[in-house]
This record gives sequence, structure tokens and C-alpha cells, in this order.
Amino acid sequence: MNVVITGANRGIGLELVRHCLSRGDVVHAGGRAPAQAAELTALIRNAVGRLHVHTLDVANPSSVRAFGMGLPGPVHLLINNAGVRSRPDALSDRDGDDLTRAFQVNAVAALRVTVALLAQLRAAGGAKVANLSSNLGSIADNSWVAPTATACPRRR
Repeated sequence: MNVVITGANRGIGLELVRHCLSRGDVVHAGGRAPAQAAELTALIRNAVGRLHVHTLDVANPSSVRAFGMGLPGPVHLLINNAGVRSRPDALSDRDGDDLTRAFQVNAVAALRVTVALLAQLRAAGGAKVANLSSNLGSIADNSWVAPTATACPRRR
């Protein structure tokens, strides 16, 4: 199976790469700075011909287009894993640029990557697309919010 994983340089993305390689899949791993992703590039030695590491900045439309045009098909599974945490923690320090960047990377980029790989996904016939999220996007579990931010009191 040919698998594409975005945000593959660390964390969940890196573990997904390891898992897919252990199954025998061919993996195309995308990350912003692969030269700095030592753990990811170290996996190449044991996965000769099955791990291909690509530069991919999902927030940059031209990077996504280049990635899509340079990726051989078919793609059986696309895992949109790349994401960022909205910063800073204090509500008073947030601004529209911070929110826009988080939305672009965590929501729009998944669509952008999927569209860029549409021909390869269609060539696979029955391909799957998985869009990952984390509790950072959860309204119910927002425990990561800094203590300086206060919740609105309940209405009685």
C-alpha cells in the first residue's frame, strides 16, 4: 500500500510512519524541514526503497502543489496529520493572525493536500483519507488553556 503522511517529522506523524513501515507499506513522509528530522531520516536505512521523505509545508500552497506534482501515484491512504497549536496561551495576547495561521494549518491545509493528491487518490481506486486532530481542537476538553484565561460563568 502507498501511504502519504503529512507532519511526519515528529510525534504522532513519526509514529504513523513507523507503523506503516512495519506493515510493509511504501511511505511518503512530508514535513517542513526534513533535514532537521533526524529520527525520520534515520528510518530510511531500514526501509530501503519504502520510505521517501519530502519537504512539505502544508501552509504554503506552492509547496503543496509541488509535493502533489512530484508524488508518483497511486496513493491508497492519505493521512493529514500536520497541525499547529494556536499560541500564545494568554487570551489577552491572541490576535487574528494567530487564529488565522492555526485555521490555515489545521483545517484548510488538509483540504489543500487532499486536492493536490486527488489524481493519485483516484488512481488507487477506493483510497482513504484520514484527517487527524487532537484535543487542542476540542471545545469540551480545553484543559491546555493557560490559567490566565477565565471561563465565562454559567447563566442561572
